[in-house]
Amino acid sequence: MTTPDLTSPLRRRRLARTAPSPFTTRVRTVTTVRSLVIGFTTLLVVWQLASMVVARTFAVPEQVLPSIPDILGEFKGLSDYWKGGLGLKAVQDGGDQTYRGAVLALAYGAWTTTLRMLAGFTLACIVGIALGIVIGLSARLRRLSLGPLALLAALPLLAMLPLFSFWFGATTKAAIWFVFYGTVVTVVRATVNAVDNVPRRYTDQARTLGATRLQLFRRVLLPAILPELRAGLTLALTFAWSMVLGAELLGVQGGLGAMMSQAIEFSALGRMVFISGVFIILAAASVTAFSRLTGRLLRWMA
Repeated sequence: MTTPDLTSPLRRRRLARTAPSPFTTRVRTVTTVRSLVIGFTTLLVVWQLASMVVARTFAVPEQVLPSIPDILGEFKGLSDYWKGGLGLKAVQDGGDQTYRGAVLALAYGAWTTTLRMLAGFTLACIVGIALGIVIGLSARLRRLSLGPLALLAALPLLAMLPLFSFWFGATTKAAIWFVFYGTVVTVVRATVNAVDNVPRRYTDQARTLGATRLQLFRRVLLPAILPELRAGLTLALTFAWSMVLGAELLGVQGGLGAMMSQAIEFSALGRMVFISGVFIILAAASVTAFSRLTGRLLRWMA
């Protein structure tokens, strides 16, 4: 049994001609790294200059905008969040504040937060794409789901967090399901739009040739919707990071958000800067990795 081939030899030759060369890829990478270094250096300089202005204006400047040296001096204090293990005693159990403890606390918090985000986001992608394809292929389901999807998208996400805490407690399960709730609607709507924009002749030709539903999905729909779906999934990924941070800030134990909550409670602005920096790096790295992974997948499927 055959299905329509969406990748003709002519299209393959065009893709081969337009694919970036290894040299071009290296040049773009070097340029990107250089831009990041320049941007980061500029940010540090501006921050330091602003902190000098604040120091002359406020009585307690470190509570408003601490200087770079003040922030660096707070790094060792992050070891307060290490619960002990790996040959290092917890500070609350009589251990000393150490740089190693600070690194371990940040690493463990980043690992916990990332796992929660990935679990919720992956579940949202699986359910959202499957549901979106089913809805997108049926005009009746599209009409019936339009209102509920719009309502779910309009609900204030963080306002729903107390419900998840009530249902699941301040646990990892609550964070995962909250991430799922905050991203699945975006994935569903992006998938429905992508399916709706697939030329009807693709599915008609596949059905004429006797393609099963599984073949229709794997050989026709999935390759056709991925380019448009990519943007929606990237947006959902950024939402996922916001959702997991909100869940941890508002009660879920462990992770970068819980560390941030404790730093806010004790007005430890330097620690807050470090935790925020790690969170931003994780989010940016995940979006970049996802973009490159989906780009390679699209080229492979082409």
